[in-house]
Amino acid sequence: MAKKKSDKENYDKMPDFDDIDNMIEIEDVDDDEVEEEEVIQKGKKSCSTLKPGKVVALRKQGKMKQTNINDKLDEEKRAQACQYIGRLFYLAGIPFNVACLDEFKWAVEAIGQYGPNMKPPSYHELRVPILKKEIGEANVVQVVLDNGSNYALAGKLLEAKRPNLYWTPCAAHCIDLILEDIGKIPRIAKTLERAIQLTRYIYNHGGVLNMMREYTKQRELVRAGKTRFCTSYLTIISIYKQQHNLRAMFTSEEWVRSRWAKEAIAKRVVKTILMPSFWNTIVYILKVMGPLFRVLHLVDNERKPAMGYIYEAMNRAKEAIINLLMGMKKVGHFLNPEYFYFDPNIATNYEIPEGLYACIQRLVPSAEI
Repeated sequence: MAKKKSDKENYDKMPDFDDIDNMIEIEDVDDDEVEEEEVIQKGKKSCSTLKPGKVVALRKQGKMKQTNINDKLDEEKRAQACQYIGRLFYLAGIPFNVACLDEFKWAVEAIGQYGPNMKPPSYHELRVPILKKEIGEANVVQVVLDNGSNYALAGKLLEAKRPNLYWTPCAAHCIDLILEDIGKIPRIAKTLERAIQLTRYIYNHGGVLNMMREYTKQRELVRAGKTRFCTSYLTIISIYKQQHNLRAMFTSEEWVRSRWAKEAIAKRVVKTILMPSFWNTIVYILKVMGPLFRVLHLVDNERKPAMGYIYEAMNRAKEAIINLLMGMKKVGHFLNPEYFYFDPNIATNYEIPEGLYACIQRLVPSAEI
């Protein structure tokens, strides 16, 4: 009760809304920070007088805090704003670590300083004028593009026009193309077609799907599309893991007596399931694609930069494929201490130093430097 009384007395002494709008408190600010010192002495300047980067920096140091009458209302407003920001992250597939960037915090601070009714940047503004102001020629050292002929030509034209720019093909797209080419091998293509037909049949018939789930203990098969080889590979894995359960299901008395067993397409599916060559080719696909798929997983992750690991990963993938069947990022590899200091042959492998020198010559054309 004493606290409530004290709060009421302090509330009566508070200024009007117009006077406290955007008011800030700054504590323990260095004397040489003139811009912030003026805010303390005059008590009239708001956050809008400071650059967003400065405000964020001061807030990190605990020198600035926001004061408001209704903290509850502020919490609700912030929760709503954060929900919209989160929705943007989820829908656009923005990595969560973007929220740790100072630039993200500066952008939020700048929007807050602008106030209500801010018109967001348009598609054209982001593509042209804003980009031109932010990324000049001196600030661009590398461009990563897909490997299509049009992209490769664009990369070469960029390199010819901008001598300091280094064009690199996308590693993930390279591996996608390799997987796509291997998927065109007749033996593999036929097996993939049969696997897609199998999963499509099961998931297009509710009764068959329920029966499969009973035999697989509620494990699902990954459904693939013809144009996505990676998902086709995952489908192959899921089918292989359920090999015995699928065989048991399609040879069971329950299946033989079912109305689906008499359908022509069902008979083709059963023929596939009981075909030894189908399972042998699946094992063959897993041996060929498994190592490449692991490299794709490495380069397509968002947890850490993969540049220094791609060359070694591809080497290991090729060796694994050769061993299983019995039968390039050189600069990052060279500069990765994990390999440089523990691989005595790294400096004598002509491919790797050549890649390093080619990159240095383009990025730093001055021989003196």
